[in-house]
Amino acid sequence: MFYVTKNSFVILGMLENFSYLVNTVGLIPNGNRIYYTRRSQPPLFIAMVEEYYKVTRDKDFLMQVRNSQFPLKIK
Repeated sequence: MFYVTKNSFVILGMLENFSYLVNTVGLIPNGNRIYYTRRSQPPLFIAMVEEYYKVTRDKDFLMQVRNSQFPLKIK
């Protein structure tokens, strides 16, 4: 289980970094070397975002992640 502590800004930074990796690489790699770009961490990112939201109720961050992961295509 994922716990958000008093230092939620650290968790927020981690989640923002994970979101960036998903948007640029397509997954959260096991490491930061080029040969890790084909190996992914277990799919826990959305669960982490959910736990962060449950504690902080940060709707702005929730929408930021939602829009970056699933951009709306407006024609």
